[in-house]
Amino acid sequence: MKRIMQCAAAMAAVCCFSTIAAGADEAERLHKLFDDAWQTAMREDPLWATATGDYRFNAELPDASLAAHVRRVAQDREFLLRLEQIDRDRLTAVDRTHYDVFRRQLRDGIEEAQFETYLMPITNRWGFHVALAELPKDLSFRTRKDFADYIARLEQAPRYTDQHIELMRLGIDKGLTLPAITMEGVFDSIVAHVVDDPTKSLFYEPFLSMPVAWPADVREALAERARQAIETSIVPAYRKFLTFMREEYVPACRGSIGASALPQGRDWYRYCVRHYTSLDLTPLEVHETGKAEVARIATEMDAVVKKAKFSGDRQAFVEHLRTDPRYYATSKEELLKEVALTLKRMDGELPRLFGR
Repeated sequence: MKRIMQCAAAMAAVCCFSTIAAGADEAERLHKLFDDAWQTAMREDPLWATATGDYRFNAELPDASLAAHVRRVAQDREFLLRLEQIDRDRLTAVDRTHYDVFRRQLRDGIEEAQFETYLMPITNRWGFHVALAELPKDLSFRTRKDFADYIARLEQAPRYTDQHIELMRLGIDKGLTLPAITMEGVFDSIVAHVVDDPTKSLFYEPFLSMPVAWPADVREALAERARQAIETSIVPAYRKFLTFMREEYVPACRGSIGASALPQGRDWYRYCVRHYTSLDLTPLEVHETGKAEVARIATEMDAVVKKAKFSGDRQAFVEHLRTDPRYYATSKEELLKEVALTLKRMDGELPRLFGR
């Protein structure tokens, strides 16, 4: 849903500058669809709304329940139906491009949903528990309402955590789990937030630098609310998630690594190839292309070694480049000069690759 709405947002911003003399009604319907999709995205993901500068939902965390995921897919289907009822041929060239991109985004999102990837909502490096911990540095704390909204979000952590645990338990039941090897060290990102003193929590940091111009009683009241939220919501939520990960999820993680071991894994992998390349290629075709590219680059590297008259093979030449002091700047001025020169060279080469 999020990447779909990111696309819709960009389209909506550009559409207002489009010339729509012909097919004005169709263009108006298209722009209305983009706006509806954007507003839906803001409601569905309050965290993203805040990141984009829409502060209407600053006191909320997203609904991560299974029902919410089902609802969002149904909403995407409705958006796709509305889109396909618009006569593309009556749109301007710019709007036709917007139409095509948005259609692809919607179709991809709907197709991905059949693989139920939302039942694996975390990775070894990211997840809702990490995103929550990013809030103190991602949010703006300028007004009393900013602090109050933040506290309201902290108070919703138990519900938000329970919803993710529910998804992951269902993932276990359906065989949709992460590779066990990738879970090494995952506990560290959770246990750090299980603290005895709420003032030592990362979540408390914004309250250490409240504006001194505010009345002391106001600052203390907000700080007390924050301490309560951390003690009664944040810490219990992270403790519960830690217990779940240790006792249920990690022991249930699969010994395999590849996506093919998952239910519908091969089909999902083929979908991922199409989605990320925008090409109707098989995974094997992509793999063979990669091997051919590695061989081509290796040949070019060998030519460079020969041209440099280096007495050694490619591996030795690479080690030489990495370790010889001649290839490293000795001052910040020299480094900036070399970077500027490299960027200028790139400026001359980029048109060969883009905008053709």
